[in-house]
Amino acid sequence: MRLLALVGLPRMTLLGFVVATLCLAAPLLRAPDAWGILDWDQHTFHHAVAREALLAEGDFPLWNPYYRSGVPLLANPESRVLAPSFPIVLGFGAVVGLKLEIVLHLLLALIGMHALLRHVGVSPVAAAAGSFVFAFDGWIVVHLTVGHVWALNAAYVPWLVLCMRRSAEDRIWVLPTAALLAVMFLGGGVYPLVIAGFVLAALVLGEAGFSGASLRRRVSALALVVVLALPLAAVKLLPSVELMQRHPRTTAAVGGYTGAALLHALVDRDQALLEAWRKRPEEFNGTLVHESLYVGVLPLFLAFLGIVAGGRRAAPWCVAGAVCLWLSLGATVWPSPWTVLHPLPVFDQLRMPQRFGLGAVLAASILASIGLDALVRRVEAWTAKPVLARGLALACSLAIACDLVLVGARTLSDAFPIPPIPMPREAEFRQYEGLPPYDATGFSARPRTPFLASLGALYPAFLAHRGSTIAYEIVPGPTRARAVGSRDYRGEAWLAESAGAVRTARWLQNRLEIELSVAAPDRLVINQNVDPGWRVVEPSGRVVEEAQDGLLSVAVTPEDRRVVLVYRPTSFVVGAWLSGIGWIAIVGVWLSWRRRAHGAVLASGGPHAEAA
Repeated sequence: MRLLALVGLPRMTLLGFVVATLCLAAPLLRAPDAWGILDWDQHTFHHAVAREALLAEGDFPLWNPYYRSGVPLLANPESRVLAPSFPIVLGFGAVVGLKLEIVLHLLLALIGMHALLRHVGVSPVAAAAGSFVFAFDGWIVVHLTVGHVWALNAAYVPWLVLCMRRSAEDRIWVLPTAALLAVMFLGGGVYPLVIAGFVLAALVLGEAGFSGASLRRRVSALALVVVLALPLAAVKLLPSVELMQRHPRTTAAVGGYTGAALLHALVDRDQALLEAWRKRPEEFNGTLVHESLYVGVLPLFLAFLGIVAGGRRAAPWCVAGAVCLWLSLGATVWPSPWTVLHPLPVFDQLRMPQRFGLGAVLAASILASIGLDALVRRVEAWTAKPVLARGLALACSLAIACDLVLVGARTLSDAFPIPPIPMPREAEFRQYEGLPPYDATGFSARPRTPFLASLGALYPAFLAHRGSTIAYEIVPGPTRARAVGSRDYRGEAWLAESAGAVRTARWLQNRLEIELSVAAPDRLVINQNVDPGWRVVEPSGRVVEEAQDGLLSVAVTPEDRRVVLVYRPTSFVVGAWLSGIGWIAIVGVWLSWRRRAHGAVLASGGPHAEAA
């Protein structure tokens, strides 16, 4: 209850949030073991591999040998093993755990948005309405439908903005702001993090320009947040930077909402994939995903009232919303900030400017709450009946919630239509080219309805203990392993020159143990991509080299009976030390401040002193 009081959340409002979230997520929970469409295969696979490393192998998941001939796992920008909610996956498995994570993050988004709106100064009922607009909007729902697990990080954006605003009142709040920024990066994905950065920067400028706040103080606070967040995220940040420098991903500066597409994204109630495709195929930009922003007509009307009646309080949010909306138009307008920013690092990896619409939805949610408060005050002044005015506010909040739940649940009903496919586990790990995609009817190279099928078959291949040399990956690295069935496949380890004996004694994600017998100096080749993070533990003094075909290679002699390799990149070791020290320091400073603040309350004769 103290936590609810801290964020200003009445218990009945929390109950309403829980009920609404369960109604929205009902299509996910109806068949908890069902598999998902499109990108769900890839992200279920990522989570399952990390879970196996932690629970079955007792090691931290740094390397993923199961696809594209072996690639770094933690360094992947979309990896989520360090997300604070990942223990749910550990406890319930990847399929069920991810669905429970969706429910949790929808609740976090609702509660965080409510706390932010109360800090802005709107009434509890208006805050509930704005919370529904943000947490249940089409941006979050559609991305979760198609398996974009990184969209879960949108739940932290209102918390991040709230802590940043509080840092203007007390600089100590830069600590939780930096922690949240690091958590968003550790939780996987780049879009919500970059969008949140634009929202914060626009708010700093807007508040300085319209409310007379000190621009220098707010800019310095934002800079301090970024500086503090770097060591907190270093355990993943350093390996990710190293990986992306070796294998940069670049995209074209295209895309963006047209006027008609933006209008449909905001107010068209047909946001489910097949319905949207049949009505508006041009919005899909040649992909299987359309970028929804659905909030409905009523929230937009209330947001307009908020702009008109909000004055200086609404102005910073207008700035933040306008900046994000302008970016979401991409290359369809001139001048286009998207085409200017896209060549820069990080931005050159983003391919859908429409996704910046999340920042516009955040601003619209706050403006709608401000507008609802203004409408209630006007009705109360006209009728002199406060009960009628409060009833109107409650009716608007319920209408918004019901509409978003109905539209969102219909969209989410497409997310997990595939019954689990039994996959017997093979005794030995071997590399294959990969299985075909699957849908509700099973594996099919050409699914009848591509929107309701997977984009690959990484997860079932993992269940069968198979590697997939051919698979989609956002990091465009090479895939060099030889697959079973190819003419040059010689097993998962072999000798380059001689005909000695080689046996895989142990094959774990981060540790390979090979037993061998060789008559003359030779080279052991392992059927995994070479990577600078691999180290030879035994025999001592050897180093990992790259074979001619880009695979792992170690020089061996007749005296060698066993070769042991471990994957421990220096970037991870350094990053882990930096993050460990950073988190200990930031938590220590925060707890020390809390103790001093509590002592000051007691010394001033506050409520705790009276109770004592």
